[in-house]
Amino acid sequence: MMCTFWDGVSWWQEAVVELTAPRPAAAIAVGPDGVVHVAYHDPVAHAPQYARRQNGIWTITAVDDQDDTGWYPDIAVDEFGFLHIVYQTADRRDLLYATLMPPLHQLHLPVVR
Repeated sequence: MMCTFWDGVSWWQEAVVELTAPRPAAAIAVGPDGVVHVAYHDPVAHAPQYARRQNGIWTITAVDDQDDTGWYPDIAVDEFGFLHIVYQTADRRDLLYATLMPPLHQLHLPVVR
């Protein structure tokens, strides 16, 4: 999965993560601090993942370890830098929500089902 950036002069791309299988969707948000955040479904782990780019380095964190979740993710960053990630189960019966809090962006609250 690639991410494209504009540096004020030209466009450039870099890999967020190498995925060998198709994925249903990914979502991107930029925080008030300029940090790039991506939520996506990992087709191998069958679970949602969160990628964060800071200082040119991507860090990947699992959001939920339940099998067949993470489909059709969306992500938002509020004015305090809190991340909000929503996603579905594979059968689309459940809409799930997780939040990650700064400064370390570790999952602090259990996934709400």
